Order: sequence, then structure tokens, then C-alpha cells
Amino acid sequence: MEVLQAIRSRNSIRAFVTHQVSREVLKEILDTARWSPSSGNTQPWEFIIVAQEALTKIGSAVGNSFWNKAIKPNTDINMFSKNPTGLHAKRR
Repeated sequence: MEVLQAIRSRNSIRAFVTHQVSREVLKEILDTARWSPSSGNTQPWEFIIVAQEALTKIGSAVGNSFWNKAIKPNTDINMFSKNPTGLHAKRR
């Protein structure tokens, strides 16, 4: 795949299915991922699978900490300083 084709065909997933991924599918994904190249063949892979209730709790805790300013974004541009308006709000 050429660079321009990769850039033009990429997409951002913003909606996810709610059903649980089967254990077999997870095993296949992880088995495939571990074959990814690593610098100097160090293979620094560590996988943690978090599902359902635990994932919801983690997401809520991180989100609440961010919006309550307990976690500060580490960026030069504060893109969450105010809610977007107009076209940007629709896209978000």
C-alpha cells in the first residue's frame, strides 16, 4: 500500500459493537500481534485484556478525572478547553 492510499483510506472508529468478543477471536488477535517486528527482537509485548464491567469502571474513572481537571492533558494545544461549536461539534 502506498502512503497516499493509506492516508486516504484510513478511518477513525467512533462506534463500537456492544457484544463481547469471543475468547477464540481474542486468542487469534493476540497470537497474530506477537508476531509483530520489534527492535532488536526484544519482543516487549505485554497484554492485558479488560472486559465489560471493569472496562466501564476504568473508562468512567479516567473520564471523570480528566473533566474534573485531576488529569491535565499533556499537549501544546488544549483541544478540550471548551466544547466545540458548529461543524466541529457535529463532527465530534
